Amino acid sequence: MKRYTTPEKPVFFYNPLTETDSDDFKLEQPQIMVMAIDFLPSLLPYDASKIYHNIRGLELGKYLNKIVPEIALSDSSKPISE
Repeated sequence: MKRYTTPEKPVFFYNPLTETDSDDFKLEQPQIMVMAIDFLPSLLPYDASKIYHNIRGLELGKYLNKIVPEIALSDSSKPISE
């Protein structure tokens, strides 16, 4: 991989004949569109959480804001019931 992309600029174009890449698509050249966001899998849960929160409303967000810190600070060596 010559370079990675970002969510703000998700693709670049690679010319296999010249082995060069560009941010601009050129119709007269053979090009392959490449999406190479290396942290894309971590963005999917974030996006899903935002969408679910918007569907369910603020009540769910207020509830999660109360329990998430407790879960984060919990002792994972203990049984879940504790």
